[in-house]
Order: sequence, then structure tokens, then C-alpha cells
Amino acid sequence: MSVALASIDAMSAKREAVPRDLRRRVLVEAGHRCAIPTCRSTPVEIAHIEPWRKVKRHEFDNLIALCPTCHTRFDSPRSAIDRKAMRQYKSNLSPLSNGYMTEHVDHVKLIAGYQVFWAHLKVAIRVTSAFEVDILNAPQEVNPYGGPLGYQSVASREELFVASIDFEMVAPKVVSVLSEGIFEKFDRWYDEVWSEGFPFPGSNRTDMVEELREDLLALTDSVHIAVNRGDVE
Repeated sequence: MSVALASIDAMSAKREAVPRDLRRRVLVEAGHRCAIPTCRSTPVEIAHIEPWRKVKRHEFDNLIALCPTCHTRFDSPRSAIDRKAMRQYKSNLSPLSNGYMTEHVDHVKLIAGYQVFWAHLKVAIRVTSAFEVDILNAPQEVNPYGGPLGYQSVASREELFVASIDFEMVAPKVVSVLSEGIFEKFDRWYDEVWSEGFPFPGSNRTDMVEELREDLLALTDSVHIAVNRGDVE
């Protein structure tokens, strides 16, 4: 074995594997396909933009998913794919990049609709939760329904309803079913709080807030998967 090959083998032996969570982030970022848009082949490998021999560490900003062919082309000293180009390919994977938004209009609409829905749901949960506490703690002679929290509760519910409809118009079926279910669950809670005679005898704070938070996590996952699989195209 030559000295050069021995040196390469020694360097490879010291090189740690890319941690599983970091590898997953890089693969999800590229949709488990080659990050070069004219390729998009599978399977893929994790490549270092700045070479490992120089940086000696694995960092998300310096890693990109490439198919074996593009990886070999990039590593070749005669390759036209330089590091500046590879960093551009990396940045194009971001949903905030102009390139991504131009090529994935449906993805951008889905993400924007999700963000608006999430923001209104957060406000509606906070206001209705505070309103529920206000009702449960109000003295018998006080009518909390005419107060500012009551007004905010009604307004936040209406804004959430509009955001829900807008989101369902741009979301794939699996995502819209989840968002519709979240709104319906919130609405049942809202209707209970606004029911005549509430609080009922023995009424306590509901666990609806925690349920809605868990549902929102499921919705977040479904949006993430839909975007990376291209299910909204």
C-alpha cells in the first residue's frame, strides 16, 4: 500500500459518522433526493461542502444530500461544480429562498396558510382559556360575558374560522382533515364556554388546551411531511 493510500485510510478511520439526527435533518431538507435540482436522483449520500479534511466536523450548514454521481463529480478537482455553486444549491433548499419559492409555489402557500392558522389558533386558545378561567372565578353577581375577554373570545374565534377555511383551500386532504378536526375541537370547547348556564354545577377547567396542543403537533408533522414529499404539487 502506498504512503498516500495509507494516509487516506488513517484519516478515514478517525472520521466519525454523521450523527443520526443530523443526517435526518439533511435528508429531510432535500426531500431525500439529490439537492441539485436538475438531478433529484435517489439514493443519496451526505456530502461536506467544505471538505472533511479541512473542517474535521459535521455541521448542518456544511452538509448537503447528493446522489453518488453528483457527489463524485463535486469531489473531482476538474468538476465545474465548485463550492460556491454547492452553497447556492444548499440555500435553494430553504423555503425562504427566492429559488425555492419560485419553483414550489404550492409549498409556500401551504406553509403560509399553516403559519396563519397556527397564529390564530394560538391567540384563540389563549383568549378562550383566559375567558374560561374568568367565568369560573367570577362572583355570582358579575356577568363576565359582557367584558373585554368575552369580546376577544368572539373575535379570535371568527378570525380562526377564516384562517381555517383559507388553510383548507391550499392544503392536501390529509392536512386539511387534521386542521378541520382541530377547529371543530376548538369550536366544541368554545361553544361549551358560551353555553347558557355555564359554568355548570361542578364545572372545572377542561383539558382541551393540552389536547389542542397535541393535535397541533400532529398537524405540524403532516405539513412538514407533505412539503418534503411533494404531496402538495
